[in-house]
Amino acid sequence: MNKKMHFLIPTLLFIFTLAPWLCAQTPVWRYYELSDTLVVEAEREIIIPRQSTVAMKLPLPLQKTPASVGVVSQALLKAQNAVILSEALRNISGVNVQQGFGIYDYFYVRGFNSLEGSLILTDGTMEPEVSFYNLYNIDRVEVLKGPGAFLYGGNPLSGTINMVKKKPVFGKDLTISLGGGSFATFNGSLDYNFAKPQSGLAFRLNSFYKRSDMYRKNKENNVFAVNPTLTYEINQKSTANFDVEFIRGEHMPDSGIPILLLENRLPDIDNTADFQNPQDFSQQTVFRGKFSYDFVVNDAIVVHNKLYYTNLAWKSLGTLVTGAAPYTFFGPNVVNRIYSRLDDRQKIFGNQLEARMNFTTGKVQHTVLAGIEWSSLRDNFTLASGAMQPVDLRSPEQLDSPLFPFGEQMVAATTAVLAPYFADRIELTSQLDLFIGARFDRLRFDETEYKTDRQAEQFSPLAGLTFSPSPLFSIYANAGKAFAAPSTRVVGQRKPEKSEQQEIGIKALVLNKKMTLATALYRIDRENMAIPDESLVLQENGSQRSQGVEFEIQAKTGEGTHLFLSYAFNDAEMTEFTETVQAPESSLSIYDWSGQTAPFAPKHLANLWINKQFKNGLSLGLGGRYIGEQYIWMDNNFKLGATTIFDATISYQMQRWRWTLNLKNIGNSRYYEEGFRNYSVIPAFPFSLFSSVEFYLN
Repeated sequence: MNKKMHFLIPTLLFIFTLAPWLCAQTPVWRYYELSDTLVVEAEREIIIPRQSTVAMKLPLPLQKTPASVGVVSQALLKAQNAVILSEALRNISGVNVQQGFGIYDYFYVRGFNSLEGSLILTDGTMEPEVSFYNLYNIDRVEVLKGPGAFLYGGNPLSGTINMVKKKPVFGKDLTISLGGGSFATFNGSLDYNFAKPQSGLAFRLNSFYKRSDMYRKNKENNVFAVNPTLTYEINQKSTANFDVEFIRGEHMPDSGIPILLLENRLPDIDNTADFQNPQDFSQQTVFRGKFSYDFVVNDAIVVHNKLYYTNLAWKSLGTLVTGAAPYTFFGPNVVNRIYSRLDDRQKIFGNQLEARMNFTTGKVQHTVLAGIEWSSLRDNFTLASGAMQPVDLRSPEQLDSPLFPFGEQMVAATTAVLAPYFADRIELTSQLDLFIGARFDRLRFDETEYKTDRQAEQFSPLAGLTFSPSPLFSIYANAGKAFAAPSTRVVGQRKPEKSEQQEIGIKALVLNKKMTLATALYRIDRENMAIPDESLVLQENGSQRSQGVEFEIQAKTGEGTHLFLSYAFNDAEMTEFTETVQAPESSLSIYDWSGQTAPFAPKHLANLWINKQFKNGLSLGLGGRYIGEQYIWMDNNFKLGATTIFDATISYQMQRWRWTLNLKNIGNSRYYEEGFRNYSVIPAFPFSLFSSVEFYLN
């Protein structure tokens, strides 16, 4: 992109967003007088969440939820300068954040990676599994750990992540944020809310722009997003909501630096070294549209309908570094490479019809959600791969390399789902709550290129029990099942992946309800795992077991002082895992990795964040993350050492503006994230800083 465009786009975005305010019929001096009705979202104090909607699609107190649920508030997102979803998830116990080749959000929940084991939602509707999920328009992030298919259908084998968007409110507000920092990073965002309460109309516009050269060479990226939303209160019983979002992102793929194959170690080279092809690119364009309607039947029944549509267009060409060998036909210290080219178009279309009810049977109180969802995922893509010219380890020539194709897969697939579901919170006594939920999915998969036709029926139950001997203490247990529909990258018949979980936990409120304690003990078993072969086509031959314990503390330890602490111990094992790999001597071999530790599932993960807000507007934050030793692939040949990363923030708020300085990796720890299989790793960010200024007009 032309450098002038980097400044032109934010300027146009500013004018576009500010125009409705300037053109409003209400004079500017009246604009400030009417602001009392607005719930100001730039909280001066970080809020400790007390409830969540992800576990039941209803506001449910975390203390009474028979599951492990984590919530990251908007205030904490701002304090930590979290821009994308994976940065927010660092606050959740048992979540290990990694790289997705520099072009999509990627993480592990309880030892299972997000692509095959987690479901990403926005306001309760599914998202494409591969994308960057920007937080510019997000109010909070909720994480339900464990199987979530009882409400959401396929893919939440180990976790369901729900991003709750900012909604229009009946007041007036304009927030402008501009920031920049290390690696020529610049970003700007606007949040504009306008309402006419007498007409029942509230409008909100969120927009965002960011560009950065990034830490590693030739990895510049830019993102533009805009999200207008409208709420119309038709009458006292009916409300309609319209939500449209457009995102365009351009990122340079990155598979990192090579591992010396015969020595199983990293070479002594600069962490910014680039082995990608200059032709590499990744461009995603996402359009989302939602229409929802709520109707209050009476005090006990509310009907909710949501129609949703998502269109993802993704084109990319990425170089995959396949390790370095000391001696090859091409000479010593040669980095081997292959390429992957993707042209993908995904269309998601669906509808959720739900009824939310409260009623009693005898002395038993019920809170019920009953619904039916139908959805269609159309996925048309061409995936090609091939060989590339090797480059020298010490002085890679970054010239356009010829591509030698050795395989191409073309798929035109449709996955249709029809699923009724329900959940019931049954208050048996004042101390005992029973939670039951189930969903029955009927799936049909049609693929025209290879004439593949699959049909499957999946029943996904979940049962939980909460015992609260006092309002401040509860013990819970749950058991459930989940599934993942066969990927569109599979040719022929294949069984859905499945998982089962058993979990027990304790939740407590102490220190006059200023501190929340939560601990969970769990086990997840997953079977029918898809394993990619050398052509990157998925086959079925694997199972994994993950078990561990998690511990979380969230507390207000003093006036303006907040503490967030989490620790997770996880033991993840590949109970069955056989794959075909390319051996160094260029022959195909079959290896059995059964009994090996799952990749990027460290036994120990810990996170700490302390925030202090003073009455004079000054705020200080300090945090650290500990990531234990972790293997990078199932063969367990290469291990990354344990790492501790410290971050800090300083901010000052006065009247209608706020200045923030974020310092990342202040100890300049040298650590690495997931690259490509067992061939490469990606150097993570060194010490860096980012500063921003926010202006509030309300």
